[in-house]
Amino acid sequence: MITITPKAGEQLHGVLKQQGGPNTGLRVFVQNTCGCGSVGYGMGLDEACATDSVYETGGVRVIVDPTSATLLEDATIDFVDQGLQQRGFIIHTSGDDRGPGCGCGH
Repeated sequence: MITITPKAGEQLHGVLKQQGGPNTGLRVFVQNTCGCGSVGYGMGLDEACATDSVYETGGVRVIVDPTSATLLEDATIDFVDQGLQQRGFIIHTSGDDRGPGCGCGH
């Protein structure tokens, strides 16, 4: 199950209120970012499909497809605001401590 920090939850509530409909939730997914098998994570507003897992955490409706669910188990979504240097959502997973998995230059 994905955890949403209070700071991220506050930001997501605002986004969902402005841009979401009554059935809209936060879709979190895994995507292949380069040919060597390294994965990246993404998220966006969406409605659930019949095969998706849907639950609420931090007051946010979270949608995860079956393929991504295993790799996102115990993930945490946080929001960072370091001014001009970095501002946005970050997805932390249990595999983050393994270091970079991609050596192909991407």
